[in-house]
Amino acid sequence: FDWVSNTALSNSNSKFELDNAVLLTQSKDELLSIVGVFQAHPDWKLKIEVNNAPVGKPDYTLSLTEKRAVAIKEELSSLWVKPSLLSVIGRGDSKPLVSNDTEKERKTNTRVEISKL
Repeated sequence: FDWVSNTALSNSNSKFELDNAVLLTQSKDELLSIVGVFQAHPDWKLKIEVNNAPVGKPDYTLSLTEKRAVAIKEELSSLWVKPSLLSVIGRGDSKPLVSNDTEKERKTNTRVEISKL
């Protein structure tokens, strides 16, 4: 975790089923590590942002990222993190980090960011 910059998780490794908001097991295991942070700091609030590369129609991409953000919140809530401490934002493809010219760049832009508020 890099709490100096308020970022707990920022990666393109969080995996969902293709074209779906269902978390894969490896992502669930990764989210377990965040639960320890809440045990140490039960009053912290986190923001869950999900971004996607521009594939498909913008409305669909936005809806998919919103559903994925909610899926992460629900998974953390199932692990005893209070839902009131978690806010969610689906960004669609509105905040790319790099261009989307290559598959590697699209993977970089498809990411989950969890940060301290």
